[in-house]
Amino acid sequence: MKILAFNWKLNPLTEREALSLSSLSDRKDVILFPPAVFLNAVVRRTKRAEVGVQNLFWETEGAFTGETSPVMIKSLGVRWALVGHSERRKYFEETDETVNKKIKAAFAAGLNVILCVGEPMSARKKGIHAARAFVRKQLVRGLSGIRNSKFLPAQAGKIRNLAVAYEPIWAISGGAVHHPSDTPKDSAEMAKFIKETLFSGFHSLNPEVLYGGSVDSKNVADFLKPREVDGVLIGGASVKKEELKKIFKRAN
Repeated sequence: MKILAFNWKLNPLTEREALSLSSLSDRKDVILFPPAVFLNAVVRRTKRAEVGVQNLFWETEGAFTGETSPVMIKSLGVRWALVGHSERRKYFEETDETVNKKIKAAFAAGLNVILCVGEPMSARKKGIHAARAFVRKQLVRGLSGIRNSKFLPAQAGKIRNLAVAYEPIWAISGGAVHHPSDTPKDSAEMAKFIKETLFSGFHSLNPEVLYGGSVDSKNVADFLKPREVDGVLIGGASVKKEELKKIFKRAN
């Protein structure tokens, strides 16, 4: 089974709805990323799925109003942190440098990380080499100073302390106006490139790459099919119950 990571974003609005979604999604190889206010409730409800936080701060404690420490998050039983999501980069002006600080803080607290990368349309229009250069820069800067031997201790089987979610910004919105759709073939090629970059830089001995360009029940099976892709990061579709049921059915 490949990884199904569900980013609920700013949804749902109540704890009751969050728990209902948790119960429906509570399966092995699933990672849930609920809003921070529901983390404790979701961790307590789930038995098989793992839980992650959508954002964290790079300091453990101090005068940082509104921020959440990775140590606080870990104490709740949370296992994952989503770092560098395209919406965090766009709306909150996160940079590769702040992403790097957050990843280091997450690892230091014992959290696993899904690092999000992806090129904008301006880079993709210049061709695949420009797109790869953009993604490579995000990887190199985001993982600066991080090496498998220091932050990712060897474990039995696959090392899942670090995964990368490739979310091409130009494909988000699934083919809507000004947003063409990506293809499984193209996503597999980029996943292969990301794995080669991670391995050559010794950031991970067993790189895992998820695809996150507007995945839903209609295309999830296609994007999971390539061997280069280890899973998917799903946003809006993951908080729609009927859509979620279809995703599980087609992913299997």
